[in-house]
Amino acid sequence: MIAFSRPRFWHYVFGPYLIGFVATYEMGQVLPLFWLLFFGFYFLYPANLLVYGANDLADRDTDAFNEKKDKYERRAGGREQQLLLNIFFWNLPFLLLSFWFFSRGDMPLLSFVGLIGFWFFGLFYSLPPVRAKAIPFVDGLFNVLYVFPALVSLGFMGTSEFPVLPFLAALLWCMAMHAYSAIPDIRADKRAGLKTVATLLGPRGTLFYCAFLYGSASVLMTLHHSYIWLVFGSVYLSMMQLSLEFLKKPNGIFSIYRYFPLVNAFLGFLIFWLLLLD
Repeated sequence: MIAFSRPRFWHYVFGPYLIGFVATYEMGQVLPLFWLLFFGFYFLYPANLLVYGANDLADRDTDAFNEKKDKYERRAGGREQQLLLNIFFWNLPFLLLSFWFFSRGDMPLLSFVGLIGFWFFGLFYSLPPVRAKAIPFVDGLFNVLYVFPALVSLGFMGTSEFPVLPFLAALLWCMAMHAYSAIPDIRADKRAGLKTVATLLGPRGTLFYCAFLYGSASVLMTLHHSYIWLVFGSVYLSMMQLSLEFLKKPNGIFSIYRYFPLVNAFLGFLIFWLLLLD
C-alpha cells in the first residue's frame, strides 16, 4: 500500500507537524514526548495513506488518462478494496483514541480542531459530496489540510490562541503548491472532464497565479517573523519563472515539477532549523 500513498509527498503532512513543535519551542522546555511520538507516527504514515489513498480511490477516472501515473507515480490497479481496508485499519484507531483523549481532557482544543480539520479537508478534497478538487479555486482552499498537522502540535506545546497570520500565509503557500502541482495534470483532467484551477487558468496563467500566492505568503510571514521569508519566497518565484521557460520544451513543465518535492523538502528542513534555533 505504500506505493499508493506516494511516499515522496509524505513530508507535506509530516513536516508541518514537526514545525508546529519547534515554532514555539524554548531551550530547556520539556517536550510532550508521548504526543510527539503518537501523532508523529500518525502523520508519518496513516494520515498520508488517508489523504493519498482516498485520492487514488476517487481519481480512477482521471488517472486512466494520466501518463504521470505510469512513470512517476502508481495506480491502484484493481486493488481498490485492499487499499480501502488499509485506510480504515490504520486510521480508525487514531480516530477513536483522539475522541477519547479529548473527552478526557487530555487533548487540547487546538490540537483536536487541527485533527478534525485535517480529516475533513483531507477526505473531502477528493470524495463526494464535496469533491473540492473538481471546483476551481476551492480545490486550492481545501489544501489547507496540510496546515492542520501544525495546529495539532502547536496545541500540545501549550498554544491556545489561533495563529491567524501564519495560518493565512501557510494557506496561500499550500494553494500555490496545489496549483503548481495541477499543471502537469491539465491534459488528463481535461480528457476526464475535470475542472481545476489549472484547467481554468491554463499553464501560463496558473504560474502567474502561483507566483502571486507565493509572494503574498512570504510577505505575510515577513510581517510575522523575519525577512528570511522573503528569501524563501524568492526561491519559489524563481522556480515559477524557470517553469515559464520550460513550457514550450518537449517534456514541458514536468521536467521541472519532478524536482518540486525535493525543493519543498529542502526548504522545509531549513525552516525547521530556523525556527528551532531562533
